[in-house]
Amino acid sequence: MASNTICQNCEYPLEDGECYNCEHSNMEKSHIPSYIDSDVKREEDGTYNLEEIYTLLRDEDPYKSRRVIGDNYGEEVLNELMNSRPETWCILVEKYLRGPCLDYQSGFGKRSRLLAQTCEPIYAAESNSEMLRVSCEISGPDDNIIPVHTDLKNLPFDSGYFQSIVVSGDRINDLPETLSVLKKYLSKDGVLFLQLDGWMRNFGITNYLGLEPNNDNISASADSLFKSQIRSYENILHEAGFYNCSFYSLLTNGTQLRTWSFDIDNPSIVNWVLNSNQKANTNMKLDISYKLARVANNIGVLKYCYPRYLIVCDKNKGSGRQFSSDEFLMTSMYRSVLLEFENQKINQVRKIGSNTPGQRLNKNAVKNITELKDTDTEISSTLPDGQKEYSDFGIVWRENPIFGSSLNQSISRSPEGFEKALQIGLGWISKFQNEYRRKDVVLDSDEVESMLNYKNSPSSPQSKIESPVSLFKTPIHGDFSLPNIFVSDGKVDRVIDWELSDSDSFPIADSGYFIIQLSEYIFRDFQDGFEKVFLRDSEYNRILIKYMTEYCDRVEVSPRSFIIGLPYNYKRRADIDYDNYGRLCVNWGERVEIINKNQDILEENFNVQF
Repeated sequence: MASNTICQNCEYPLEDGECYNCEHSNMEKSHIPSYIDSDVKREEDGTYNLEEIYTLLRDEDPYKSRRVIGDNYGEEVLNELMNSRPETWCILVEKYLRGPCLDYQSGFGKRSRLLAQTCEPIYAAESNSEMLRVSCEISGPDDNIIPVHTDLKNLPFDSGYFQSIVVSGDRINDLPETLSVLKKYLSKDGVLFLQLDGWMRNFGITNYLGLEPNNDNISASADSLFKSQIRSYENILHEAGFYNCSFYSLLTNGTQLRTWSFDIDNPSIVNWVLNSNQKANTNMKLDISYKLARVANNIGVLKYCYPRYLIVCDKNKGSGRQFSSDEFLMTSMYRSVLLEFENQKINQVRKIGSNTPGQRLNKNAVKNITELKDTDTEISSTLPDGQKEYSDFGIVWRENPIFGSSLNQSISRSPEGFEKALQIGLGWISKFQNEYRRKDVVLDSDEVESMLNYKNSPSSPQSKIESPVSLFKTPIHGDFSLPNIFVSDGKVDRVIDWELSDSDSFPIADSGYFIIQLSEYIFRDFQDGFEKVFLRDSEYNRILIKYMTEYCDRVEVSPRSFIIGLPYNYKRRADIDYDNYGRLCVNWGERVEIINKNQDILEENFNVQF
């Protein structure tokens, strides 16, 4: 341990965990310095076996161990262990995070791993040694993260040592004591970062509105309603000696695949959030949430109604110091996007890999966009304009903002909207593929099965391909869906978010995926959309056949090859998940099964022979 930890017996600086003043030997638990005799049970450790999880994580193949944990305990447990998206607010307030940092109640270390990219060193203080041990196994060797088994009363640090302290105040009644103790360890100009639940989350309203998958930590009482409002939080902070408070909202959608963070006192950002997604959601509950939020904003009470807050403050009363931000952070499955606002408009967009897989995919996007932009063509002008930069979180792609509307914001959920989207989307992708088309290929049945069978698949696809399939190789976008297509005057203006792109793949990855995702958007459900558009004799099916046939003619691919290749991008997305995360982040296999089990109907409806 570094010399800024002190002996709990005589408060003399420790060297390698030993006190040479009173010769008191501090304990270790699982090779982690320990300053308390027993563990404090935390709600996050649930009812699952941390010893077994630790043993699984020690497997030489980390991806295999994560799959086994997911299979044994479910995705919720795996997310508790490894999903760092709710902690990516660190990127938004990076300029305020600095110096030695205390991550108090660090849990499984998700926050520590992000903090370690911008602060040095990180002391991950946790009262549950088993959680710390699991955290260390997930993080691997990292000299910048120092685990410490301790509690609030036994923090082994010098007064005023930390420039940043981060804490989750999940227990409202313990908050005043927690703050008064932590204040001692914060430097004179240091900054406190405090995560707290709002009254809506404490009352379980966020569950009902679909803003999070599950929250069992519900404390529906008049006392918790009063204490979990931001005015009460600010009063508690002032009483503990913390001032200059800035409040940020921490939002997740129902599956925690996307998180949003922003300054709730920035009207430009709040208005953009409320008005830019009116037609973007497939989830009815989220639609209701937006409508209620717009009403709350109009009457001036929205700032009191966010489900979770980040409060940034210091202990310098009267300094007038501000911790505000003019940026909006959105973190998706693969990377984070920072929208920089100026004069109530988006001025710049920065795309950042918020974890190791995200950094790898961000690098992939920069490489492929740069190569495609080298060609001076009409279609290349619809690719993002930007430049590569570097940050504590790896490669950053900075690009100019787009002022059109995304395709999902430009169409109605109707046959007319469906037709408009097909005309625009398939029109652009056929031009793109013809411009960058590479060699023609003929795949035999084994090669088709290989193309459609994702890594670690429990079984082969239910295919019955009997004759060769003719396709061609082309660069692909990899996530060619409505939110990534921006239109102006009925034409594609920009296609964004290329992190899943590939310089050499099959055309159906984009065109087939686009149509299926469009169907899901129209009918708000994957299976319902697929059945009504692809399997039934309906107006939507007749529109699809018309535009699919036109697309196939333009790129010289047979309708048979197109229909056979429909599952391809879902298989490909599964491979990307396994390569980067060791597990499926979305159940792509279920979507593949829905497509494959209906091959007979597809053959009949589209008059093709598999």
